[in-house]
Amino acid sequence: MTKRKWTKEIIVERLRKWHEEGVPANALSRQDSAMTSMACYLFGSWRMTLDEAGIKPARKKWHRDRIILELQRTRGQGLPVPATLVSAARSEFGTLRSACKAAGVRCLCRKLAHLDWNRDMVIEAIKKRHDDGRPLQLTTHEDPRLYATAVRLFGTWGNARAAAGHPRPPMGKLSAEEVVATIRDHAAGGGDVLELRRDEMFYRSARRRFESWLNACEAAGVSVKRVRRWTPEKVIKAILKRQADGLDLHKTWQEDQSLNGAARHHFGSWRAAIKAAGIEPIRTERWNKQRVIERLRVWHERGTATNLVQSDSRLSSACYRYFGSHVAAMEAAGIERRESNGRNGRVWTKERVLVAIQDRFLAGDPKDQFGFGDRGLGDAAKRLFGSWLAAVAAAGLKDKVNFKPNPRRWDPARVLAEIQKWKAKGGKLIHVHQEFPSLFIGAKTHFGSWNRAIEAAGLTPECKRHTSAEVLAMIRQRHREGLSLDSRDPGCKYLLNRTRRRFGSWEKGLIAAGVVSPDGKKVAS
Repeated sequence: MTKRKWTKEIIVERLRKWHEEGVPANALSRQDSAMTSMACYLFGSWRMTLDEAGIKPARKKWHRDRIILELQRTRGQGLPVPATLVSAARSEFGTLRSACKAAGVRCLCRKLAHLDWNRDMVIEAIKKRHDDGRPLQLTTHEDPRLYATAVRLFGTWGNARAAAGHPRPPMGKLSAEEVVATIRDHAAGGGDVLELRRDEMFYRSARRRFESWLNACEAAGVSVKRVRRWTPEKVIKAILKRQADGLDLHKTWQEDQSLNGAARHHFGSWRAAIKAAGIEPIRTERWNKQRVIERLRVWHERGTATNLVQSDSRLSSACYRYFGSHVAAMEAAGIERRESNGRNGRVWTKERVLVAIQDRFLAGDPKDQFGFGDRGLGDAAKRLFGSWLAAVAAAGLKDKVNFKPNPRRWDPARVLAEIQKWKAKGGKLIHVHQEFPSLFIGAKTHFGSWNRAIEAAGLTPECKRHTSAEVLAMIRQRHREGLSLDSRDPGCKYLLNRTRRRFGSWEKGLIAAGVVSPDGKKVAS
């Protein structure tokens, strides 16, 4: 792949051409990321690049007076502060807190992290992170508190890394041929090429030689999934397309999380994004019995869905609220319930159950099975007659059906045998409470807890239950080692769940461990 050579003249000519073709000024920077980066390097800033090309910037230039006025209008009235305003405030005042102080408004920023740390503690934390095999270039995402503290004490993250003996690797250490060969070898071995990005030196070399990671993969002949870049215009277009396809806009958060997140990012809320697309949001539906019946009939006539819970969860909830069940609601609407297997089902009555039993008996279905092997028929018979045998007797077939119920009676020996059998089949012990609930309940009845039953069966519990004292000890150990106690840190996820289970919340656990005072201040380790 031939590397492009950017000059001031080429950049200006390219910008003017795009602008004449109708590309708005606020979208020019997104046309070619490599050109944008080089333009900022050659001209000093993107705004100066646009000035040189004779293009009027879409955004107004920020200055201190304007920042103060905007902060008073937004933060002063309790409104959220746009990201552009935050960036401008930090650029002009150093921090958002200083800008809010100059504007005379309350700053709702979080308190600075690790105020009691010094440079040595930051260096030790960086070294430990490197020794644990965790990429230093991902610190800003995985441990933002450490990153912020390092920048505060060392000026930049690069300076902090250099002080810890792990400076940033030089740009372009590998040649283009070496980058391509490495990507091809990794892909040929069945590995995920995204794993190569964790090697900081290799990733920086790839971007240096090919301008972007995607270009490097394309040069190696390896296809990778492109990340969709959302803009306000693309969000609106996607919303309108979703509406044109007949999809429910209120289910976007389930069916298209990427679009939902982008809409909230660019417009503040999903409702605001819908309004920006020219669609009037539907008000919250007010249900009553008549409205449930009408909506059920419409849903039934449409005939495109077979599962009411999946196709219209709000209507499903209304059925339970006003009629007690889907079956009762459909009976009131005069329609037959559709089963999830796509066949038109039936609303079971005593007469239909008796007729079905007699038909199955004459058809020669297995007479020693519950419901003749039809679980739906058996459950309906049990619900309407009290038991399957009572329904068979009501159908006049008591002496001709040899079904014998086999109630499962749990005892300690049977519990242990079933646990060992479950494990031998390759089942996960942590899934028993969902997939084999009767065994789980029997184990708790005879052994007091599920873990005790597992240990009695000669097995090791897959999920250890920690006591309150053990949880506090783990918190104190992290505090002594200078590790992050931020609940958002992936390294705290396991401990976070145990702390919430024992103490109700992460904050209460930190206070109980003595690492945070009741007023929220961190205690020195």
